Amino acid sequence: MSVKNTSETKRNLTFTYILRPIMDSKLKLPCTLVSKYENGALKAKNVYNGDFSGEQCFVCATIPVYSYSADGEELCEKAEGVPAAIYSERLSGRTGAGLDCVMSVAVRFEIGAKEEKQFAFMLGAADESCVNDVIAKYKDTDDVINSLAETKEYWRCMTGGIQVKTPDKSLDIMINSRL
Repeated sequence: MSVKNTSETKRNLTFTYILRPIMDSKLKLPCTLVSKYENGALKAKNVYNGDFSGEQCFVCATIPVYSYSADGEELCEKAEGVPAAIYSERLSGRTGAGLDCVMSVAVRFEIGAKEEKQFAFMLGAADESCVNDVIAKYKDTDDVINSLAETKEYWRCMTGGIQVKTPDKSLDIMINSRL
């Protein structure tokens, strides 16, 4: 994400990333996730589902996390159509078992007049034994940008020879720009 302050005064900004992880093939058991915050990342795993045994999902940022929460009640309560927690000074920091798990991390930073800053939120899942390695690999914004460019180039090369033609021109554009 690139943020540019076009004004003549410095600004203090907060960005919050909110998601509901689905780690249950039945999609019926929202309270089966156990969450924790460690090493700058909010993590969750489904301890009751064999399909995701050993898997851990995570959300973090390339700049320090200011606050976090995995409490769905806090994050889903609406105020003016927006999660009410957004209007709080900080997210609660609640994690653990038995919560309606909705994961959220917030970053806060100062941006000077006419300054531009880049950062990324990261969402991922990996075997629990290597989650911290994955997080560390993409802790720098430049590494995230480079990895995204490499991934796009890989898929461009992989599918560049495919062109789809249908009676719907808008569908052609959508498919051919994705493939």
